[in-house]
Amino acid sequence: MAAQPRRYGGGSEIVNQIELSIEQKLSLAQSFVNHPVQGELIDYKIKYINVLEWFVNRFSPNDIFSKQLLGNYKVGLLGVEAINYQYNDNIEELLKITAKLRLKKWHWFSYRYLLLIDILFLCSFFDPIKANIVVEEYKKQLKLWFYKNKYYRNFNELISELYVEQKRDLQFDAIDDVILKWQKNLEFIVQTPKKILITANMSAGKSTLINALTGKRIVKTQNMACTSKVHYIYSKAFEDEFNYKIDGEVCLNADINYLMNNSESNTDNKILASTYFRNFIVDKPLCLIDTPGVNYSGNISHQKITQEVILEKDYDLLIYIMNAEYLGTDDEHRHLKFIADNVKDKKIVVAVNKLDRFNAREDDITLSVNEVFNDLKKFNLNNYRLCPISAYAGLLAKEKLWHDDIDEFDVDELELLRRKLKKEKYNLSSYYSDILLQDSNNRDFSKSDKKYFELLANCGILPFEKLITE
Repeated sequence: MAAQPRRYGGGSEIVNQIELSIEQKLSLAQSFVNHPVQGELIDYKIKYINVLEWFVNRFSPNDIFSKQLLGNYKVGLLGVEAINYQYNDNIEELLKITAKLRLKKWHWFSYRYLLLIDILFLCSFFDPIKANIVVEEYKKQLKLWFYKNKYYRNFNELISELYVEQKRDLQFDAIDDVILKWQKNLEFIVQTPKKILITANMSAGKSTLINALTGKRIVKTQNMACTSKVHYIYSKAFEDEFNYKIDGEVCLNADINYLMNNSESNTDNKILASTYFRNFIVDKPLCLIDTPGVNYSGNISHQKITQEVILEKDYDLLIYIMNAEYLGTDDEHRHLKFIADNVKDKKIVVAVNKLDRFNAREDDITLSVNEVFNDLKKFNLNNYRLCPISAYAGLLAKEKLWHDDIDEFDVDELELLRRKLKKEKYNLSSYYSDILLQDSNNRDFSKSDKKYFELLANCGILPFEKLITE
């Protein structure tokens, strides 16, 4: 049976695209946490990856994404043993071992179906026509003699389940998690990502806000001009613990150093990246557009680049970040005027950041927010929302909720901010009374985690996320 294009949205939308865009490829997630092969011996894992590599070499020899995704299989399944990996191209012997072995948990179920899914993911994801060609080669190399027709029929049914919308087939329950992740990926990337452009003067906390929205330290946060490039950060369907980056070259296993340092050889002013966005609000594709700070005196091109991106209008929402410690500066007024004059057909969110640094004895958050509101009237901004936030508190709260290792300094800051923002004078959630949020009592949190979820609300980031994503 030839697989047909998969239908979504109650049959109203047909996926007929064969070639994935760069942005769609960046949104593809892998996961090896619950991969059944994880429980096998290292020798079997190596042979399993050997098979994947044979098919990649045959069907996607010039596809850098396939090659890099294959590299992630080596890292994800072999771990530190990946350094000892050697390629063996004896496909007939490899398949005799890898395809016939039965899953430890499901003794009646062999790896031949899981192996096929991984091959298709690397060679023909989103391409049912190519998938059928790959399957025919798979059949040829398997050299099945006993129950041949049964297995061939099952292969076709598996292809149909992956590429054509239909009821779940109970015969593949053993690899249910893998199939669900395939389907989640597919349904995720066919959606157009909501593009959110973020702009600010230097030291307003733009990078910290981006890190708070992703829940990870994916961009630099130093109080300095880090780059003159525009970063497009795409979300993934689920957590795979891999960060992707295209900075002249493709890297789908970018470590923190590679993420933080831009390539000088890349002459393009764009850098593309992707990661899973940790949030409790939305499960839809997003793209955060990180622009250079506009008032960097060391390089006037930063302002020009950012203004050009703003004028291109290739975004759905614009976020302008203000530093609550330095409101009403000339630089701020100039940039606000540019936005007001040139962005009249897009929604605008004005985020007043760093309010956690206010001293209640000397500063008044409510008064400062009202002053900003009155100041904005001068610029005749259309369709805007004023949002008080503490991006730093939001980032720390997410890191704690996702059980990241944070240093001693950040632990102290986290506890200080949790206590501070819980107080009525500092609680920023009061500015979002029109936005309904799910209470922490309705979530499956431990007792210790509940207080950090509450911090996420109190610092304004939780309602802020709901506002900008919905």
